[in-house]
Amino acid sequence: MRTSILSRAVIAAATLAIGSVALAAAPATAATSNGITRDMVLTATSSIRADWAKNEPQSEATKASLLALASRACDLKGAEDVYGVPLQKPGNVDGLFVGARTPIGNGWDECQFAAIAPTDPSLNLTGRGTVTTSAYVGGEYTTGDVDYALSGDVFASPAVTGNSRIIRLAAEGSAVGSTKVVTTHRVPNAKTSADRKTARTMYGKRLTNAKRAYTKALKKADRTVEKKAAKSKYVARKAHAKSKYQEAVAGYKIATERSTVNVDRPFSFSFDTQLG
Repeated sequence: MRTSILSRAVIAAATLAIGSVALAAAPATAATSNGITRDMVLTATSSIRADWAKNEPQSEATKASLLALASRACDLKGAEDVYGVPLQKPGNVDGLFVGARTPIGNGWDECQFAAIAPTDPSLNLTGRGTVTTSAYVGGEYTTGDVDYALSGDVFASPAVTGNSRIIRLAAEGSAVGSTKVVTTHRVPNAKTSADRKTARTMYGKRLTNAKRAYTKALKKADRTVEKKAAKSKYVARKAHAKSKYQEAVAGYKIATERSTVNVDRPFSFSFDTQLG
């Protein structure tokens, strides 16, 4: 049970410099073990920032997005408040703290967790994240770190409840994946006299057909706008005919190659929140 309430959130970007006392692995799946997805994380961060930009209190959309997250990690029975604080400067990853508060006596019982996800849907997390917690024991606060291996397209820390709270999330790593790249280049392709003759014949036919279609369209056009549309199509058809002719007589052809390129987008942040 906690007697403090959320009074301010201080967010800072800094170099990762936090030790660890334990190592756990996050599953490389499209959702965390409790069902939190990348889309849920990014929807919540976007909604919170939209409220802040308008200098308005928590909107129903924001509350719904936070409840969707909190319901996966916390027991919301009796909860009267759900809140979230997003990263100040999202880059290759984005994320937030989420908390739910249930009144008990003169204080609150809180459930908190943190979540991050790559901003590019095609990438996955690699690296390490450190969650720092603070617990009120024997009249004083003690802190501890838990280190996690990051993987998959979303990470959510285990929920912290009771006398403990999360005071920092730090992470360093990369959002990685691969993308398909298409490149083109010229390949020598000598043309014969017969090839060039055929190309000229086809060019003439295309121009004739374009002119015939234009003349027919003009006869049907009653308004100026229809006449302009007909002329635009005629100009486009002539340009296409010329392009095809130039391609046919050129001493080369265009070859297309498809390849896979690895993507590695680094990130590093330390994200603090203060309660009290």
